[in-house]
Amino acid sequence: DDSGQTYYGVFGSQKSDPFKNEINGSIPTPKGNSPLSLQNTVNISVRKTLFLDTRARVGGAISLSAPDLSSGSAPQAVFEDIVFESCSSMTSGGALDISDFPDVTVSGVKFKNNSTFGKGGAIAFSCSQNECDLKLIGSN
Repeated sequence: DDSGQTYYGVFGSQKSDPFKNEINGSIPTPKGNSPLSLQNTVNISVRKTLFLDTRARVGGAISLSAPDLSSGSAPQAVFEDIVFESCSSMTSGGALDISDFPDVTVSGVKFKNNSTFGKGGAIAFSCSQNECDLKLIGSN
């Protein structure tokens, strides 16, 4: 289906660690969004991608929320053949944070050494809508 957006590639580590404060050693909130922050989308797919040592406030590598319901199409997100390694967040979803997206498939995804100070070391999934579906297929 050509109606959505597809992402491929490598998202690399940042030179400076946003979790460290050189002055007093405290852990401030990172300033940046997820390397891939997706809002108001209908169909999204991320395939054959490496996220290595990425950091953010929410969703260390990917933050997905608030689909565009105005198009009349049923929103769908597919994450396939991805490696999330050493990704971290301050609040939720060390690698992947999904909020209020009704149909999500995670297939063939590898999660290695991801962390958060909040919920969901690998994936944080929340739904305040009537129905949301998260399918995990062949992922670890």
